[in-house]
Amino acid sequence: MNLDQVKISKNFSEHFPSAQKLNECHNYFRKHGYLDRQIVVDDNGYLIDGYIGYIIVRAQGLNNYPVATKINFDEEERYDEI
Repeated sequence: MNLDQVKISKNFSEHFPSAQKLNECHNYFRKHGYLDRQIVVDDNGYLIDGYIGYIIVRAQGLNNYPVATKINFDEEERYDEI
């Protein structure tokens, strides 16, 4: 998926992950060439899981990366209002 199409909710964009979590994810990505967890979006393109991975992939300059889509995502499952 083109990562420019992924929409980031306020909940994610206003809460940056810890340096430790970013470093762990980045080191795994460098060692293996892929993330240890999926980037997941709902069927409207909003990120619902994998924000740290999303940050790492973007920092690597990748514009396209495999993304899982959760279809019929229940709005009550979302962490905040978009």
